[in-house]
Amino acid sequence: TEIRKVSIFSMCVKKFGVPAPGFFIFCKNSKFVLDNHSDMVYHATSTVGRRRNEVDYKANSPIYLQVIQDIKRKIISGELKYGEKLPSSRELALQYQINPNTAARVYNEMELEGLTFTRRGIGTFVTEEPIGERLRKEIRDELLEEFDRTISGLGYTPEEIVEMVGEYYQKERRR
Repeated sequence: TEIRKVSIFSMCVKKFGVPAPGFFIFCKNSKFVLDNHSDMVYHATSTVGRRRNEVDYKANSPIYLQVIQDIKRKIISGELKYGEKLPSSRELALQYQINPNTAARVYNEMELEGLTFTRRGIGTFVTEEPIGERLRKEIRDELLEEFDRTISGLGYTPEEIVEMVGEYYQKERRR
């Protein structure tokens, strides 16, 4: 998602009137959000070729946790570097197409987990401590627990599960 500040209210805003601060306005394939600290409107449009930050609104997992998981994945993959500045809460809301309050909650939760830190007036940053391996282990364990609950719930024994996983990976290597 590409984000840019628009200093003049667009025709879309004029058509629908001035919204409450933080209110999203949808116009075709664009999204606008009013910044209540200045007379700026942030405008977001999708950019072809970039990975789109999406959340699954139908999933059982809360939206803020889905965004946190995606940011963790970006830290593990090196897409986000240690000490790198993260987008503002408003920009994060636009990137993931979520409510600005949800974006603020994402950053609060990540700071409580020790994944980020905030410098007042400057922004939120990825922690400078190397946490990639800890995150990989955490995500691995969560995935394994979910897999175990699901497959065991189907009545498979641990021995059958090990055998199935081995067969699956042997089949995948042949491809």
